[in-house]
This record gives sequence, C-alpha cells and structure tokens, in this order.
Amino acid sequence: MLKPWIVAVKPGSLPKIILPLLAGFSVGVWMAEAFSSLGFILLLLYGLSLQIFIVLMNDVADADADCYHMKHYPHLIDERMIPTGQISKRAMFTAGCIAALLCLATAVLYAILLGRLFAPVAALVSVLILTLYSFGPYRFNYRGMGELFEALGVGIVLPLSALYFTSGKLVPDTLAPFILLFLLALASALSSGLKHMPSDKKTGKRTYAVLYGLNSAKNLIVALSFFSLLIAILFSIHFFTLIGALFLVLIPGIHFYIVVRYKKRADIEDLKSLGKFKYHLHRLIFTITTGVALTFLTLSI
Repeated sequence: MLKPWIVAVKPGSLPKIILPLLAGFSVGVWMAEAFSSLGFILLLLYGLSLQIFIVLMNDVADADADCYHMKHYPHLIDERMIPTGQISKRAMFTAGCIAALLCLATAVLYAILLGRLFAPVAALVSVLILTLYSFGPYRFNYRGMGELFEALGVGIVLPLSALYFTSGKLVPDTLAPFILLFLLALASALSSGLKHMPSDKKTGKRTYAVLYGLNSAKNLIVALSFFSLLIAILFSIHFFTLIGALFLVLIPGIHFYIVVRYKKRADIEDLKSLGKFKYHLHRLIFTITTGVALTFLTLSI
C-alpha cells in the first residue's frame, strides 16, 4: 500500500532540507552570475532523495525507541510505520539505501554534466552525517551531540553543497547567510526533542532537553531565534530588497513574537501551546531561509 510510505517519508519535513539547499543555490547564482535550469532540477532531485534517505533511515535506527514511545507515550509521538507493523524494518532500510544511491547518482550527474567533480564527495559527507547521527558505533543522537550534528548538516553542509553545485566554488563570498542558517538549524534541532523528552529520557537519548530540562531548551531556542532575527535584520539592511525586508524582518518578527508569547505555556502538559510554539518557530525558520534565497535571487536579476 502507498499510504504508509507517504506517511513514512514525512512530506511535511521536506522544507527542512529543500530550503537550505535553495538558499545555498541562490547564493551560488549570485556568485556565479548564472542560472542553470539543469542544475536547479538536479538540486531538487538531490534534496528529495536525501530527505527520503534521512527520514527512513532515522526511523530504522530509532525503531526500538519508537516502539517504546508509542507504547508508553502515544500522545507524544506521531504514528510510526515500523512499530505499527505497516512497513517492515527491512523494507524501510532497503528503501533508505535506494534513496541514498539516488542521492549519490544525482551528485555523479552534477560531476559529469556540469563539471562539479567534488559533488559526489559532498553527497557522501551528507550521507555520512546521518549515519554517524543515527547508527553505531558513534550514534551521536544518543551521546548528547545530536542537535549540534544535525545543525552542522542542515545549516552548513547542505547550503555549502548547493553553493558548490551551482557556482563551482567551495568558499562563499559572504559568510553571513551560512551563520544564519546554522543558528536556525540548531533552533529547529533543539525543538525536535521537546515533545519527546519523557520517552527520550527512558530510551537513552541524550537530547538537550533531557540533559538540561525543557525550560532551558526553550530558553535557548528563543535566544537562537532572537539572534537569528537580529542577523536577518542586519542582513536585510546590507543586502536590501523589498522582498527581503518582508521575508527577513516583518513576517519572522511576527512569528518570533508568537513564539515568545507561547514559551512559558509550551509544555508536555499543554500540548496545544507546545504545538503553537513549535509551529511558529518553524514558520520563522522557513520564512527567514526563504528570505535569504529570495534576496540573492533578486540581487542576481
């Protein structure tokens, strides 16, 4: 059946991967002063296959923890396909491997068709990050470094890879957007552990929320959001465009206000407020990331 697979690949989390890639792509277009339709299509295929690989393999790695979570804290977790028996662990692992191969194949096409010889290396690094994050022997997700590892992958490796795929350059002309993307990715990674804290504590995941508490995690998320918004404002002033001002300042400013408003109430005992807190946090993250992409694309016209 197709429906369990659609649930398993988590389409709602696709912007978490695609938007940083598009931000890096737009910086690459600005640097190279050229736009490649083929490169853009390959980037979307790369992002889609990488997204599928990440979510499927993460569910494979966390299958036992998810079983415990769904049994003891079913109200704190979305439906998972392996614990419910709708997809076998072996089938999901096989599908994840196929997605990884598609990701690597797309990178090879970049090397062959566009001369980006280091593209396969970038793809291997992305795949390796997920492997180290979720699987042994290091399994950083269970060692207290999971959020930082995720932020490095999503906020640094992905946009820099897209920059190279697009421009052929390994070093960006400006570091500001990548610092911004890293802070946003770290805030997003920290928020993932809020709702799962009770189960994570029981199953050995050493997330920031488990180690330092829910309130500390929320305070750090708000601090990262504030500094991200501040950098976005300065970024908007330096690279001024009207669309940038809208996506980098006005809209995220509204979402930041709502995040702060719900921070105190956001708790395991108040899932509605916690949901609002996370929803507006991710709207802030997605909007600023989109703003970075739109700003550089506008400057490239």
